[in-house]
This record gives sequence, C-alpha cells and structure tokens, in this order.
Amino acid sequence: FAVSLVQAQVSTRASAADVLVFAGFEWFFTVAFTIELVWNMLSHWCFAFWSSGWNLFDFVIVSIAWLAIFLEQLPGVSVLRLFRAFRVFRLFKRVHSLRSIIQGVLNAMPAIANTFGVLAIIMGIWAIIGVDLFGRAAPLDFGTFGRALLTLWQILFLDSWAQVARQLMLGGGALDDDAQPIAAPVYFVSYTFVAAIMLSNIVVAMLLDKYLRAVEGLKERRREGRAQREEAAKLESIDRLREQQRAEGMQLEERAAAKALAWLQRHGSLLSAEQADAIVRGARAEARRAFTARRAQVLSPLKAAVSAPAICAHVLTSACAVHKLVQLPRDELLQLAAVLYTSPLARAPLLERAAQVSEARIQRGTEAGDLLRWLAAQRHAGDHAPPPPPAGVGAEKHTSPASAASATAVGAGSAQHAGEIARRRRTLTPWQIVRGLQELGKPSGEERV
Repeated sequence: FAVSLVQAQVSTRASAADVLVFAGFEWFFTVAFTIELVWNMLSHWCFAFWSSGWNLFDFVIVSIAWLAIFLEQLPGVSVLRLFRAFRVFRLFKRVHSLRSIIQGVLNAMPAIANTFGVLAIIMGIWAIIGVDLFGRAAPLDFGTFGRALLTLWQILFLDSWAQVARQLMLGGGALDDDAQPIAAPVYFVSYTFVAAIMLSNIVVAMLLDKYLRAVEGLKERRREGRAQREEAAKLESIDRLREQQRAEGMQLEERAAAKALAWLQRHGSLLSAEQADAIVRGARAEARRAFTARRAQVLSPLKAAVSAPAICAHVLTSACAVHKLVQLPRDELLQLAAVLYTSPLARAPLLERAAQVSEARIQRGTEAGDLLRWLAAQRHAGDHAPPPPPAGVGAEKHTSPASAASATAVGAGSAQHAGEIARRRRTLTPWQIVRGLQELGKPSGEERV
C-alpha cells in the first residue's frame, strides 16, 4: 500500500528507472501474495477455502494483479490496475479490530438498505416536482429528472443548497417572471427537513445500532467459544485422569490377587478350590474399595470445578448416542449424579437436559432410567444423601459382628471359635474371609488356616 501511494505521487513525472523499480515491487508483491494464496488453499484442502469471503477477495485481487501484468497492452487493463489499491483491505483479515468494524458494517447493510430505499423514493418524488416547478427557471439544476436528482443529492448533504434556493426565489437578482417566491422556500425547506434532517440521521442511528450489536455479538461468540474450550479441556482432563486411575486400580487389584495367590501357595493346602477362589476375589474387592476411596478424593475437586451443564450434557449426550450410559460404570454414574445434585446450580440444568432428551430413548437404557428416576425422587424428597450402592456390592462390604469376633477369637487361639469358623466356612462371603485374615495378626500357620 505504501508503494502504491508513492507510485501515485510520482507517476506523472517518473523516469524510466522509477518505472522499473515500481515494476519490480509489483512482481515481488504479486508473487508473495500468490504463494500465500496457494498455501492457504492447500491447507484448507481446497474446499473450505471457498467458503470464506476473505479468501475469495484475496483470489480476485491476486487474479487482477496477474492480468494487469501479462495483459498490459489490452484496453481496459488500466482500469483493472486501479483495483490493486484494494489490496490494503487484506489487513482487515489479519487485524481483529479492523475485521470487527467491517463485520459490523456488513451486518448493518440489510437494515440500512431499507432506509436508503425510502430515501430514494423521497428523492424521486421531489425530483419530479422540481422538474415541473423549476425546469424552465433553472435548466442546469432541474431541467431533467437526472439533473434534479443530482441537485437533490447535493442538497441532502447541505452542500451550497442556499445558492440554488435563492436563485429560484429571486430569479436574476430581483423578482421577475421566473421567480418562485413561495413555491421555492416550501420545496427546499420541506425536502431539507425530511431528507437531510430526518432520514439521514435515521441512517446514521441504524448504522451505529447494528454495528454495536454486531461487535457485541462477535465478543459474545468469542466468550462462548473460550468457555466451551475451557469446559472441554476440563472434561478431557477428568476423562484422562479417570483412565489413568482405572489403569492404576487394575494394577492394584492384580497385585492384591498375586499376593493372595502367593499366600495360598504356601498355606492353602487345607482349603477347597471354591474357598481359594473366594479369597482371591476378596483381595481384589479390598484393593478396589481402597482405590475407589482414594480416587474419590482426587476426582471430587475436579468435578466441582466443571460447571454442571457441561457435565450434564456430556453424560446425557452419551445416553442419547448409545441408548444407555455404558461409558461409565453404574456406581460412578450414581456418584456423579450425587455430586451434580448436591450443587444448587446443577439441579435445574440436569433435569431440564434430561427432559429435553427423548423419553423413549432414555427408557431403553436401564441405567439411564435408574439415574433419572433417582434424580426425580431426590428432587421431590429434598434429600441430598448419596445414592445407594449398586446391587451386589453391599453384601461384600459389610462384615457381620459374629464373623469379626470369630476371626479375633481365632487370632487369640480359641479352639471353640475356630471350630465355629470351620463349620460356617462355606457361608462366609469373600469380603468376610479377607477381613478375618487381616484381623488374625501374626499367629502360627496352623491357627491362621
């Protein structure tokens, strides 16, 4: 753009050397713009490139530059060369503030076009009246419809309109036959009030209003996009941490099972196969319980940091996609629902999003239906207690007082309690067996068995 300014300044007195210098600059910038255009086209795979108006503008400007270089001798090329000055508009695509201005003006064009339509009708009516009234008195200003329209356009911007009005009011300096002492003032004052004062200010007001709304809309979209990216990053971090924690939990379970198998290899000769398998399962359950408690302490702050609508959308979108919430285990779903429901801001968004989802599709998933029914019950009851554990878990996580007392008695060496344990051995759950082994302390191998 700066080179074009200098070329326009010295074009009338430029020497042959100056012409060569400007031609070199023209080749350099055209080649640079072409490389950028091709690179941009290839990076968008040629399809998304044409959906952007700025890319189309770049393509037209670069094409005109090449036509002006290779078809310099053809007529009309000098007019095409004038479009090279529009290359400065490429800055609007790079600079955010300039792009906001252009976007605001373009968004205001539809409303302004309606106002300009009304203004054109007003000017046409006054031009027809002016030709009838002042066509003979001022043929240069109102001799034809086109001349009258041009004069009214000049008056619209209050450009020397008093000189035209006085000439029609007084004629050649004094009142004569061509003077219009009454019609001229009424004509010009009415047109000035309607067009120059009312409609022109309406156009400016609408332009400012639409521009400010467009700029505010762009800012709001940027804020929403930034918030969505932050929420997506938080959800992704939670998912990634959950996968890491799940892998760690599996390792802990395998380690606990290996320890149980190692103990069985040393002391399991008196146990049946079912009892040995129950001990291994109990060791896995114990490791899983400890790991779940530790993981809850890690995930709870992260879940609280993510807004409730984002998590609701994440969970229930999965429900819509596969008809049931199979991405997460049922206990984790219920825990997540408890965390969401305990937040006052999370109740309405979660239930509203659940209502928006098709009931027929939700009912197909048993876990999703249980989750929504539990939420509805909690909402009516006002109970913020965590949901009940899944079926089959409670039986393994509760040790009866009798079994605990029996295990302690075995650790103390009581033969009577040891016999009772032996008689009830087949009715004990794996959890009770492992808990009893943990409470034995360090007695001899026979008492431990």
